[in-house]
Amino acid sequence: MEKTTNTELVIFDLDGTLLDTIGDLAVACNACLAVRGLPQHSYEDYCGFVGNGIMRLVERALPEPLRTPENVALVRADFVAYYTAHIDAFTKPYAGIPELLAALTARGVRTAVSRSTPEPAICCTSMLPVQVPVRSTVSRRTGRSSAVK
Repeated sequence: MEKTTNTELVIFDLDGTLLDTIGDLAVACNACLAVRGLPQHSYEDYCGFVGNGIMRLVERALPEPLRTPENVALVRADFVAYYTAHIDAFTKPYAGIPELLAALTARGVRTAVSRSTPEPAICCTSMLPVQVPVRSTVSRRTGRSSAVK
């Protein structure tokens, strides 16, 4: 006997799951390092730096002797400002994601985005197919949800 499930809601992470954001993350972090005269990193390096949030990304990008809480906080603040202004230069949905979301919508499955990234990342949900409603975001840090406009 085949077992079926009736999925009503699927909650996705945005960065690195629905959207390939590594290009914008790398450019933003390198811009902040360059302003300080610090060495920049390759796209491949950033693939290993991401995970665990912006604070960890910045920490991993800084030269080890400069990884103090104060330096990380300063570079993080600059990073958020730069990333906010340039958030969608390279970001795009991963291959197959628009089709997946369309298929879920066609089956009547509601979708939502869980986020742990800066608020501006939510604007990138506009890169998802228009016909796919992403109804809300759920912050992993606060547990609060909010509507996506």
